[in-house]
Amino acid sequence: MELIWACVLVYAAGVAALSVENYGIFKALLTRPVYHDHAGDRPLLLELNPLGVLRAELRKFLSGYLQHHTPASDYRQAYLPPVAV
Repeated sequence: MELIWACVLVYAAGVAALSVENYGIFKALLTRPVYHDHAGDRPLLLELNPLGVLRAELRKFLSGYLQHHTPASDYRQAYLPPVAV
């Protein structure tokens, strides 16, 4: 569940970088952060996806989302503010 906060942080930083057209920072957000665990190091972006953020064994704790077609996306949508355009 700790990856949900990394997802929110990378999302917010990405929106901020794109809003000021700082594509260098945006590229760095997508390519530089590394995820460390027992399986080794890999790009954080590979873990920040619905299966990486909300693994199947954790979904049972998300009451009300199991019947949704996209439970991980719906869960994140409930916590992420809408982006003003």
